[in-house]
Amino acid sequence: MSSHVYGNVPLDLRPVLAAGGRDGTPVWWTEWGATPTPFKAVGDTVFAAAFLLRGMASALGRVGALSHWVASDHFEELGAPPELFHGGFGLLSVGNLRKPRYWALSLLAGMGRERLRVAVSGDGAGGLVDALAARHDDGCVAILVWNMTLDQGKIAGDPRLDREVRVCVHVAPATSYTVRHYRIDARHSNIAAAWERLRDIDRRRASRGICRSRLCPDRRPRPITGRSVPAGGRTSADDLAGRLRPGPVRICAHIPARGHHAEHAPARGHAPVRRPQHVPHPEHVPASQRVLDPGHVVVR
Repeated sequence: MSSHVYGNVPLDLRPVLAAGGRDGTPVWWTEWGATPTPFKAVGDTVFAAAFLLRGMASALGRVGALSHWVASDHFEELGAPPELFHGGFGLLSVGNLRKPRYWALSLLAGMGRERLRVAVSGDGAGGLVDALAARHDDGCVAILVWNMTLDQGKIAGDPRLDREVRVCVHVAPATSYTVRHYRIDARHSNIAAAWERLRDIDRRRASRGICRSRLCPDRRPRPITGRSVPAGGRTSADDLAGRLRPGPVRICAHIPARGHHAEHAPARGHAPVRRPQHVPHPEHVPASQRVLDPGHVVVR
């Protein structure tokens, strides 16, 4: 069965197929995205990146294939693109510059093959805020966390949707590890926002244009924080602390061995910078707050 829908997560058609005597029929969503047509503001935004992650996560284990429509803004079904960023629904812009949702898919594709259990709790858990986690063969744990609403009237964000996020991950006792933090938001991995900052310059230099090399966010995202934590050491809470506005964030902890030790690392957002604080050692965390299952990621 092949189908497509826009503006929402892919529907679960298995009950319909089962009722029609076609239980087990493979389902392929051959078209899917935030909007069915181009020239919509959402196409170039971080909102679309979080939307992509939410849809992809919802399809895991129940959909044979989920195809984001489309790959590139070089698409003229409803007319030629009028400018570089025009709300096209591609992962790539005209000229194949990588938009926020391209990087969301890239981060998703870069996760490990072993999916880990994730428990999300708190206000908005599982609806507004959600997460995926996976482990690479070398022990690297990748965690994707996003803040997402289906209300496209809030593509520019809304303070009422901001949430504090705390991520808890198990690592083996006395293990050294490195934490890298990647973001896709108004200031990171967002070439459309960078372009908007250059538009006034572009208008003044219309005859010359803007050199592509000026659009640095098209480069592969770099971690905005990256530090090694020695065995028995602590991560700084300030590294990953703050508010998570609507959009995706990835936290990658390179842990050379599996284990059962929990370190607490809050995800960083746009809160004012605070003085570094030591994260409490698991032995000092109340038993009610500990996570005991190995391979289990907790987002609060």
